[in-house]
Amino acid sequence: MNLKDWYNNTKDIFLPRDMNFLIKETFGEVINICDSDINIPAEKLNFLDKAKHEYLSGKPLAYSLGKEEFYGHTFNVNQDVLIPRVETEIITEKTLEYIKKYKIINVLDLCCGSGVIGLTLKRLVPGLNIVCSDISEEALDVAKKNALKDNLKIRFYQSDIFAGLNDNEYQLIVTNPPYVESSQIEGSLTHEPFLALDGGITGFDLLDKIFSEAGKYLTDKGFLIFEMGYNQKDVAKEKIEKYGYKVVEWIKDYSDNWRGGVLLKSK
Repeated sequence: MNLKDWYNNTKDIFLPRDMNFLIKETFGEVINICDSDINIPAEKLNFLDKAKHEYLSGKPLAYSLGKEEFYGHTFNVNQDVLIPRVETEIITEKTLEYIKKYKIINVLDLCCGSGVIGLTLKRLVPGLNIVCSDISEEALDVAKKNALKDNLKIRFYQSDIFAGLNDNEYQLIVTNPPYVESSQIEGSLTHEPFLALDGGITGFDLLDKIFSEAGKYLTDKGFLIFEMGYNQKDVAKEKIEKYGYKVVEWIKDYSDNWRGGVLLKSK
């Protein structure tokens, strides 16, 4: 079959970003489909059709491909880790801004999953001392493979939040923890690891614990940068006041929703 014909018959199934990524990963290059008369070899056609059927069943494309793009780089993923999302790219970009502005060296990527935040920071600022931690050994295995792929020197710890980590070590902690309300884990989210999504009834169980304990692990005037649900700013404000941080700024996503914040340890 001709690639242009396959595309025209299938394009309404996939989101445009997913379709472009699928074609790129199938053929190993970016292809202008409108100008392409490529005949699809049988092996690649089977791969494309398998991905299409899995996509129709609700399985995210990243799990079919075993990879996803994040901040201009491709990371290995499987169903032991969350699929990287654009909201987390925004958090990563903001973290990079503070690292450069304040000449930060020691960073903890808490609840690291596949390692996209910590590994991206290390790739862009090679001199960083990065620790990636997660409660899931399976997730850490994915993160370690991603680090090894690019020969990135990262320290990894299996840890339930801060358990086993050193006090007063980190100038900056960045975290994308589970923050989805238990009742909202449905649809395509059921393909992703429950442990990495479930933030309890309100969605804020893990963030509450992180806020309550992070100060112990930050250096004086250290920063905590976090991702949260689009509807959780009011709850976050209450917790921030309770635990004595100073709000440096709130972070919005591309849909103009509040998706995170930058906090300063003030006591």
